Parts: sequence; C-alpha cells; structure tokens
Amino acid sequence: MSTLKQLRSSCLSSAVSALVIAVLLGCGLSSCSPKEPKPSQSTSPYEFDYEHSHQAEYKPQTELKQEQYAPPTTAVSLPLIPSDSQAPSHSEELNVDITPTPFKQESDSGKPRIAIVIDDLGYNYRNAETIAELPYALTLAVIPETPYAKQVAALAEKQQQELILHIPMEPLNRPKWEDGLSTHMQRAEFDSELKNLLDSEPRIVGVNNHGGSKLTADRTRMEWLMEELATRDLYFLDSRTNAQSQGIYAAQAHYIAHNQRDVFLDNQQEEQAISEQFQLLRSIAKRHGQAVAIGHPHDATLAVLQQELPALEAEGFELVFCSELLTRYTTKNTDPQQAKNTLSP
Repeated sequence: MSTLKQLRSSCLSSAVSALVIAVLLGCGLSSCSPKEPKPSQSTSPYEFDYEHSHQAEYKPQTELKQEQYAPPTTAVSLPLIPSDSQAPSHSEELNVDITPTPFKQESDSGKPRIAIVIDDLGYNYRNAETIAELPYALTLAVIPETPYAKQVAALAEKQQQELILHIPMEPLNRPKWEDGLSTHMQRAEFDSELKNLLDSEPRIVGVNNHGGSKLTADRTRMEWLMEELATRDLYFLDSRTNAQSQGIYAAQAHYIAHNQRDVFLDNQQEEQAISEQFQLLRSIAKRHGQAVAIGHPHDATLAVLQQELPALEAEGFELVFCSELLTRYTTKNTDPQQAKNTLSP
C-alpha cells in the first residue's frame, strides 16, 4: 500500500514539474519571438494631395504640408445647349465654388485692389451696353463670333473699358458646347482654330476660358495656347472652372502675364446671393491686397453691380482692370523644351 502511495506521489510530482516546465518554456518562447506588427492603416492617395483638392483653393501656400485634405470634387457640367440669346454660364459647369489663393501684389496707392470681369458678352446687347457705361473700371470678356461681339468690342473702346476674349473651351461631361478649342484637336487644327478666334477681335489685350473644365486640365494643349499668346503679347486669366487646371502652370512656363479668378459672383442668380459673394470678394482683397471676380450679364448681377461698385470705392477699395493685377515677367522663355519641363504640378 505504501508502495502504491509512493508511486502516485512520484507521478503527481512529475506531472506538476512537467507542467511548470511547459509554462516556463512557453513564456520564454513568447518573449523571444518578435511581436506581430499592427496592421497598417490605409492611406488615401489624396490624403496629402493639397494641389488637387478644392480645399487647396482656400489655403495659403505655407500650409501645404500641415493639413490633410479630401479628394477633389470633379467639375460637372449640365447637358444644356446654348440658345441663340444666352451663353452657357460657368455655374452650369461647377458643383462648388472654387476660390483660389490670390497672388500677392502691392498697390501703389496702398489700397486693396479689385478687378471685376464680366464674362459671356456678345449675346445680349442691352445689358452689355449698360455694363460698359458704368463709370468704373471693368474688364469685358466677349465670346468670339457671337451676334453682338463686334458691337461689344466697339462699346469697350468707346467707354474706355478693357476688352479680353472669352474663348470657348471644352468642358467636362457636356455633349454640346460652342465652337472653340477641344481636347480632340491635334496641333494643326488647334493652332488654326485658335488663330481664327484671336484674329476675330484685334482690340483684345488678353483671354480667359469660357467653360474649359476639360481642356484647361490638358497640359499639352494649354502649352499650345500659351505659345500663341506669347507671339501676340496677350495675358491669360484662368477662370478656374476646374481645380486641376494647368493654365497657370503653362502660363508660368512660357512667361505669360497671368492671374486667376478668386470669386464667381453669380453662380446663384439672386441679388442676395450675389451681394454675399461681394462680401467674400472684399475679404479676399483685404487679406491679399487684390482680388479678381467674374460675373455675367444677368439682370440680377447688373442690379447688384450698380449698388456695390460705388460702395467699394467709398470703402477704400480701388477698382482696376484685370491687366493691372497680373504676374508679369521682364524676360521671355524662348526654349520650348525648358518650358515643357518647368513648373509642372
């Protein structure tokens, strides 16, 4: 009996010892083995992509690497065919208002300066005449080959207003647009069409894009545009219908005098909404010393202009032509290859 007890005690001790050894060995192996890394968090390709986000339009360049941004919102155009009496507007192409950071330029007078561009002129003579006769500096953007394009040009000259060409350019997702520049055009056709458009009005001092959310994002064709503008000493105003526009980059590469739109005044054709955009315009001009706004010859816009222009002057803003707010260059880039490789986004 005693022998059986001794045997049981011996077996129990061996089992306990084996269990202790197993536990110790397990702990040792666990401590020696490398820890499994935590699964990495997925990073959106747009997380740090400041340049191609709409939020980028509202932030100064010094904040590029300090914040994270959402993916870009693609400009969307509605499938509307322009009538004989009304040009398609940029608001039909945008689903958000894009407000880019203005270039900082000092005013000789020390006053914040504002340039107001009136797009889409050439379809309605009455409103064009009323706008041109306003006793304030305005830049008139006429669509080439419209029914009243020549008359608008003559009005601008008579009233000593600035005249630029509002060149139709291909938008996104729109089956029909006015005759103009397209991403489907090869070089010879593109150059021929562009020259015909520019030749249609010799009194212009610059150009901006009518529509163009698709074409302005095409760097190659924007290069072609700038090469022709350089031969005519015309400036380029980017209407910014697409946050991915290559217009400013191409203009910089070719040393073309340029600027870009800060505010669309009348995406909503209601006087209250337009007045609110004028408040935004004031804010940008005060902050940066200058601002460029684009409006259209709508009745509501005209009514607000007649109130806001004298108010802006009374508040100490200086109303100027767009050509007075340009980034200019004292030398020209004559090397096409160098231009192609310069200042790409």
